[in-house]
Amino acid sequence: MVVVISGGSSGIGRQTAHYFAERGHTVYELSRTGSDADKVRHCTCDVSDEAAVQKAVAGIGALEGQIDLVVANAGFGISGPFVGTPDRQMTDQYEVNVFGAARLVNAAFPYLSKAAQNAPGKARVLFVSSVAADIAIPFQAHYSATKAALKSFALALDNEWRPLGIRALALLPGDTKTGFTDARVKFTGDPRADRSVARMETDETKGGEAFAVARRIYRLLAEKKNPKVVSTLGAKYAAALVLFKWLPLRLANYLVGTLYSA
Repeated sequence: MVVVISGGSSGIGRQTAHYFAERGHTVYELSRTGSDADKVRHCTCDVSDEAAVQKAVAGIGALEGQIDLVVANAGFGISGPFVGTPDRQMTDQYEVNVFGAARLVNAAFPYLSKAAQNAPGKARVLFVSSVAADIAIPFQAHYSATKAALKSFALALDNEWRPLGIRALALLPGDTKTGFTDARVKFTGDPRADRSVARMETDETKGGEAFAVARRIYRLLAEKKNPKVVSTLGAKYAAALVLFKWLPLRLANYLVGTLYSA
């Protein structure tokens, strides 16, 4: 299959690109920086630039004649108090995490439709969301909102596209050890925000491996006959999401506050 992965130059995206390539698939990674590596082909592309996304996807489509799988993974995080977040940083967060994913999927849709005609149900899109989509993190409000948007994309698109033979999925990873932590854009000066973000970053550095996320993405896209629309990985995070849904929302949100906003 032909696989397109955004944000594929590092972290989860890079691991996912190599995981697919090692199993014989044709893989293109889209990112602002990077280069061809082993069997992974690099396309320079900033997902916040619609023309760049259209050009990259059209180029892949012209070369390969098909696109079967898309992983919308490009993203970054900002942190700090909601009030006072610079408008430019707030806008950039949504441009990359949300609109970048939408641009990629929109551009790939004609090729996914063609693939679905040949093999219904095999053409798939996966949005890399986060546990923060369901359990919003204080002092990372904008990041949490972008990840919730990706989950909503998957839920809506899976119903829109399943009759066309295309599946749309979302994966909600928990804490993962990647360069994402060091790349976070922070707005400091508020002691509570600083403590909250430091606690979250400690959890991230002790989190799971990006390889495990890549393996789950592969299973959802290439192996499972009828995958869940929304899933996570790891018993701890699965239990946390179930608990958050079963507890009264007021209590559940209070407990999150005791962990990350005290």
